[in-house]
Amino acid sequence: MIKTMSLSVRELLKIQSQLANEPEMELLAGEQGLDNKIRGVTIIEAPDIVKFIEGGELLLTGLYAFKTCTVEEFAKYIAALHEKTVSAVFLKLGREVDLADEKIKLLKDYCNQFQIPLVNIPFHVSFQVIMSLVMENLFNEEVTRLKYYKTTSDNFCALSLSPAGGSIEQILGMLEKLIRNPIAIFDQRNQCLYASNNEYRESDDFPNLFLLDPKIISRNHYYLQEGEPNRYRVDMQLASGQELYLLVWEVQSPFSALDIIAIENALVALQYEFFRQYSIFELEQKFHNDLIESTLNGKLSSKDEIERSRVFTGLSPEATYRVVCFAFSNLDDSVDFNKQILEINLLKDCVGRLIPGGQLHYTLDRVAWIQPVAREQSLIDYRAWFHEFYNKLSSCIKEKDEHLSLVAGIGRVVQGISALQHSYEEATDALAAISLEGVANSITDQNCLLFSDLGIFKLLYGIDSSEKLMEFVPESLLSLYNSDNKQKDELIQTLDCYLANQLNLSQTAKDLFIHYKTAMYRLNRIKEITGIDFENANEVLSVRIGMIVYQMAQWRSDNNNFKE
Repeated sequence: MIKTMSLSVRELLKIQSQLANEPEMELLAGEQGLDNKIRGVTIIEAPDIVKFIEGGELLLTGLYAFKTCTVEEFAKYIAALHEKTVSAVFLKLGREVDLADEKIKLLKDYCNQFQIPLVNIPFHVSFQVIMSLVMENLFNEEVTRLKYYKTTSDNFCALSLSPAGGSIEQILGMLEKLIRNPIAIFDQRNQCLYASNNEYRESDDFPNLFLLDPKIISRNHYYLQEGEPNRYRVDMQLASGQELYLLVWEVQSPFSALDIIAIENALVALQYEFFRQYSIFELEQKFHNDLIESTLNGKLSSKDEIERSRVFTGLSPEATYRVVCFAFSNLDDSVDFNKQILEINLLKDCVGRLIPGGQLHYTLDRVAWIQPVAREQSLIDYRAWFHEFYNKLSSCIKEKDEHLSLVAGIGRVVQGISALQHSYEEATDALAAISLEGVANSITDQNCLLFSDLGIFKLLYGIDSSEKLMEFVPESLLSLYNSDNKQKDELIQTLDCYLANQLNLSQTAKDLFIHYKTAMYRLNRIKEITGIDFENANEVLSVRIGMIVYQMAQWRSDNNNFKE
């Protein structure tokens, strides 16, 4: 059993010297209870802390936990306090609280009625100073730490479990009160995410960083960087995998073991709150992504579904849009699944960074953007703008992974939610066309392609059957694709290069890095197998288109199999 010394409220008020000559505390109510014995001490930073009170505690409050509640709700909290038979209430005024006068009057009446001293303390006196003072007079050092651990744990737990949840700012605010020094949270790029004091939002590299012995059992590593002022750093890893660190500036009070106890409990609350926010964000993202997917794939079959999409996505039936699909041209389907997720997340993050708040849909191999556009914008102006945007996006990706090559397919301008399906299909087809060498070489040398630039090939993309597409491939060319010649792949590559170079055999040999006679030999073998008359311009055109159509048929077949 823990043995404690005796301390009354009257005796505590007499210990003025240990409060660094602070002005006298003012007794507001409950004078008859000055001889109440103090059995513990706790801070009220969340209304639900009442559930954790054991009885006989000295309560420290600034009423900020009850800032927005009504007087009736405050009366219920006081009734709950009565059941705990608290020894005294120390009140610190000065922060803005709704209906403060009514709440203080209610508290005074309660304290007078039940003989509980209500004491007003100077605003700049730290609650932790009073807590330390009480504990030093009640317990030995080891028990003081245990009691302080429970007190801080109860407060952070009550804050986290409150109906509204404890925001990151609230948790940092409570921690700052406990350790009496400014705190901030940074990511691994030294970017400040949250700060208890806006004057302390800057961080940099950490030279002369020393591992600190916390003098208590701790789940975390603490580091000291000596300087003016000293800084204390503790790293934390979130459930999402993100790594952050918390920084404390020693500017007001010496850093102590009790501060580490408070930080330990604050970190638990922070990790819980970050996880809660992350889960909500992921759920919202999933809902939004599913809703955009239904919109792009034309699955909105009723007016109610269209209206729901409009409300939750902000898409307008009157506005005009283009759908743009982004992907990586060198993304290998056989790549490790986790690596594929990381790469598509990188693409999503970079697009989101350049288009904050943009309407995005993502799958394992692409990111689609519903881009609002002005119908009167000329195609020339749009091309110029998009190529500038593409270069920025590509640079953003190269900073993270220089091996990834960005491509983009762009659908035509459509009006309203219901028409987005058509622009999305076009953007997807344009994206696929980039991978077809014949199409890309004949239309553009860029990695971004507008569906409207496909010309006659747009008609072929309207055919969803690979068998029907194969009807447009000349019989002479099919004889080469169906050949059992061991050099078939080399011959197909040579034919494609020969056609792309306008039947220039010398340039073909250079592009393929082969001898001119080798190129001549391959061309003769192609003539023997196919019977193509390269002197006939119409037949050459038919073969060139046929090679592109064959690739389209293969892509269509693979795509349909994937959907099945």
